[in-house]
Amino acid sequence: MMIFLSWIAFAALVGAFASMRRNRSGFGWFVLALIISPLLAGILVAILKPLPEATTMTVHVPFDHLSAAAQARIARLRNDLGSRA
Repeated sequence: MMIFLSWIAFAALVGAFASMRRNRSGFGWFVLALIISPLLAGILVAILKPLPEATTMTVHVPFDHLSAAAQARIARLRNDLGSRA
C-alpha cells in the first residue's frame, strides 16, 4: 500500500514540475508518470527544454465607421463583459 501511495505522490510531483518549470501539461505528465514510472517521466521532463510562455494577442478594431448608436452598444457590451470577469 505504501508503494502505491508513493508512486502516486511522485507522479504528482512530476506533473507539478512539468507544469510550473517546463510550461507543459501537468496532468498529462502526471498520467504518463502513473503509467510508465515517476522516475522515468521525471527524467524526461528534466531533459526537456521549457516551452515558451503563452502570449495573448489584443486586436484593436477601429469603430469610427459605425454610427453613434452602434458604438454605444459596443461600449455597453464591453462594460458588461468587464464587470462579469
